[in-house]
Amino acid sequence: MLQQRVEDLLTSGDGTVHPQLGPVLEALVKVEYPISILGWLRKSESVTLLRELAQASKPITHQMLDQLPPSRHLYYVRDVLMHTGVLEERSCTYPGGRWLPVPGLAPPPRGPSTGGQERLRQHNISNR
Repeated sequence: MLQQRVEDLLTSGDGTVHPQLGPVLEALVKVEYPISILGWLRKSESVTLLRELAQASKPITHQMLDQLPPSRHLYYVRDVLMHTGVLEERSCTYPGGRWLPVPGLAPPPRGPSTGGQERLRQHNISNR
């Protein structure tokens, strides 16, 4: 059921998963607790933006996202796209800091981090 829901979300106008969004599909369906993703799909406004990006006929880039009105949903989706490798990492300053993209999705491997950064990520998850 999760696989089909995520595929439906990320399907482009030609009926296939948007070519850039394969890593997002893979990450979402491989989480340890699928129920968290099902809930996120049902209630998050970020899902609407992901769907719109999937149905767009142009490549998904930071420049494309920069043209959209700033919102926490845009910041969240940008983080999902960077987290899964769809977009290259770039330094982003968001009001309230960066969020770990999706409940249950492990953070990407990175260099040494501080406990304070991890606590911030966990705090932002619990407040979503």
